[in-house]
Amino acid sequence: ILMNIYLDDGKMYSEFPDGNKFQLKPYDKGKYFYHDFFSTLEFKTSADNKISSADAVARFEKSTTWKRTDKSFTSRAEVAVSETVLEQYVGAYQVSPSFLLTIVKEGNKLFAHGPGQPKQELFGESQTKFYLKTMPIQVEFRRNSNGHVEKLAIYQGDEITEAMKVK
Repeated sequence: ILMNIYLDDGKMYSEFPDGNKFQLKPYDKGKYFYHDFFSTLEFKTSADNKISSADAVARFEKSTTWKRTDKSFTSRAEVAVSETVLEQYVGAYQVSPSFLLTIVKEGNKLFAHGPGQPKQELFGESQTKFYLKTMPIQVEFRRNSNGHVEKLAIYQGDEITEAMKVK
């Protein structure tokens, strides 16, 4: 996942491939917080004093490092996924011993939510991959050799976290 950082009319923004953009407000040298939610972004410099990466920390979560790149991103096309396929993804997934991610289906939409977190809609990118429009996170559902959904993978920045389906 890529994130674009830019200035617009003297204000700094981060923008994600889904088109969501968020204003960044400074609170210290090289450190910013997101205007609309509890997350921070801290820019890191290399030995030549150029920005090389940014560490993002969402409220109550671990830090995610975003490496600087010259790549650009394109908008995602939303893919319709049948209700039959969505139903197969419904369940509880063990992200860590203390974190259970619940996937629910409401009508023809899929949602994810963890303990103490708001429900987030998952948007289809393919028949197995989904993304959030509110955060730079992708979710991929994975099947075993029998074709049953056995786990999901969460892509956030450069990190991949797998979670086994437990319910």
